[in-house]
Amino acid sequence: MFTTIKAAKQAGYRTRKKWEYGGQEVTVKGRLLVRHPKAAVSKTEWSKRGYRVLDEAVPHSSRTFAFKSGASYTYDVYRDDQLKPKRTLVVRPPVLINVLAAVWVINRRTKRCRDQASNWYAKGAHSRAASAKEEKEQLNKLKSQALHYLVAEGRLKIVANHRFPDKNWAEVLKGDGYTFHRPCATKEGEAPDLINEIEAKPRGSKEPRLKDALFTINHFLEGKAKVGVFAWPEKIRPRWLSRHVDEPDDDQDDDQDDEDEWGF
Repeated sequence: MFTTIKAAKQAGYRTRKKWEYGGQEVTVKGRLLVRHPKAAVSKTEWSKRGYRVLDEAVPHSSRTFAFKSGASYTYDVYRDDQLKPKRTLVVRPPVLINVLAAVWVINRRTKRCRDQASNWYAKGAHSRAASAKEEKEQLNKLKSQALHYLVAEGRLKIVANHRFPDKNWAEVLKGDGYTFHRPCATKEGEAPDLINEIEAKPRGSKEPRLKDALFTINHFLEGKAKVGVFAWPEKIRPRWLSRHVDEPDDDQDDDQDDEDEWGF
């Protein structure tokens, strides 16, 4: 095809670099030349293109990147026959669910945030603890507003009162197989011990996604005025602790602000 290397190079052929593969090959005077080769690239680059390098793949070669400062680093590169497509995750948009189920999900998430805040603080991760505490407080506000309107609309009914060991009282709310509790003012007399009966969901029901719950509650509260709700007194705690995270057993609702909009 070509009698000289010069002629081959004029046609676009050249010596293959060590990180290249494939392309059109010719041998001229015992020298292998290539045109339009492919370049093997790093795992990071393949990931950006939507592929994952096979676990058993051996690097095709390596490349070295040099900085102007004189420093350099070397990384492995892989061919396109050493890959498989990354799994495509189908993101389902939020959907409306049963509003009582939504309140249950938010209530469970609130408790997890409370526990996460305490755990992070115990590990010295104060910023993460503060973030978990903030999420807990916002969810508590959302839950307390939803409970207020569910009671007002008759979907939940106040069926009993419960007094916690710390002397705080709560109303027990029931409806459609769900049981919740919310803070209330101190009542007269004694109250039965209902600690195992202040939260429940229908037997066998699954826990929906959090984003469906938030979507549903925000839809439920849309157009409704923000109301003041009863909150238990703040617990006395050291100032250094108050700056970061609630104590582990602090599960009170706190919604005493005067904002005109939901804001969450």
